[in-house]
Amino acid sequence: MADMNLDAQKAREEIFKNVDGKRSRKQVIRLSVEGLLDKAELKDKSPASRYNNVCSVLGGVLDALIRDGYIRQDAENATLFLCEIEDAREAEPTALKAEQGAPDFKGNAESGKGAKHGGKQNAQKKKAQAAAKQDENEKPSATSSKKEQVPVKADVKPAASKAKPAKADKPSGAKEKGAQAQTPTKGKDVPTENGKSAGPDEGKSSAKRTSEKAVKAKALKLANEDAEIERKILDAVKKEKHTRREILTIVESDDTEGKDEAKRLRTRAGQLLSNLKDAGKILFDKKSGAYSLPPKKNEELIHGLSGEEFNIHTQRMLYEWYKKFGILKDLKSENTDSSGDNGVDCYIKGTDGMGFKEYIIIQSKHRAAGNNINIKDVREFIGIVAYHLFGEQKSGRAERPTKFIYSTNAKLTKEAQKYMATLPFGHMLLILDGDEWLKKAHECGYNI
Repeated sequence: MADMNLDAQKAREEIFKNVDGKRSRKQVIRLSVEGLLDKAELKDKSPASRYNNVCSVLGGVLDALIRDGYIRQDAENATLFLCEIEDAREAEPTALKAEQGAPDFKGNAESGKGAKHGGKQNAQKKKAQAAAKQDENEKPSATSSKKEQVPVKADVKPAASKAKPAKADKPSGAKEKGAQAQTPTKGKDVPTENGKSAGPDEGKSSAKRTSEKAVKAKALKLANEDAEIERKILDAVKKEKHTRREILTIVESDDTEGKDEAKRLRTRAGQLLSNLKDAGKILFDKKSGAYSLPPKKNEELIHGLSGEEFNIHTQRMLYEWYKKFGILKDLKSENTDSSGDNGVDCYIKGTDGMGFKEYIIIQSKHRAAGNNINIKDVREFIGIVAYHLFGEQKSGRAERPTKFIYSTNAKLTKEAQKYMATLPFGHMLLILDGDEWLKKAHECGYNI
């Protein structure tokens, strides 16, 4: 099967989904890989597997997001979490302080005056409470004399009078205004540092929502931009080989405004170029220093062949397979003429280890993708087998075939498979469908 086409946008969406919450870099990559691959691909962790390729791509994308400020890393705990935009960072602390009712004594000029009066009144109130408590401790019992009671009453009055100056000074208006500036009441707005106001219950949540929307919008913009850069890189190396400098120049030349924008584009293109190379989507030649697309695999090419091309590749592939495993000696293989071949497209001749001669005739059928081999096709092949086994032997014009192979790039329908199972030819007959064809090609190292 072809390698999975993992684009930048899909990788970023999966990373942002899994980085929502404090997780380590390793955890984010592991969860993202599980979201992108199926169970069978997750089990294969060999060096050249799709699992390692996707991990490499995700690691590069994650590093790029951290470098560009879309994701922030906590150095102490080695965790990752979403980064907030600057406006939200400025607005949130004020709203949070207002919600908690904590006075900001180092705040702006409007709240400074109220804080001063509030502090003065608090000092007076504490002083009056301490005096009242002291007088209560000194109050005489019922058995005390009247002489002792008089001074006590006289002493209580000054204590009471000490508590009154808070009212006489009349700083309450300023105090209340100052307190309102510091501690929000229910239903009133909380001023923020950027001049806007937010409800006391909504300050923190609204700032958080604004931050999340901004981060997602920024990430989507980055993903779209990276997808466009990757497309330009792949288009460039598809036509011909290019060096790194040539590729970056091609990316930079399209609608670039200013030196800073050009520098940023070159940096992003260089990172994406490395990611594509690590993922195996492009190849790098150390001698020439050029990048190019990797050659297409048999899985991608087999369905694009013509019928005649498929015949030729079938003959060559089977010849290489028999040759590699040494099953037959004195091998001879050839494609027959397109007309008058009695259904035979190619054949293989040779001698096995015991000295018995093998004569294998092959019929190949190429079908467009999605078209399977049905029971009618199989019956036609069986007619060809019967003719070569019995028809030509009567005339005495041909040697008798020992085996028959029906080669196709498609698959057999269930009805055709059941019909094949009922035939009496046994080991003389072999159906080489698309999957088996590719398997034999892989075993002998044959490339189209």
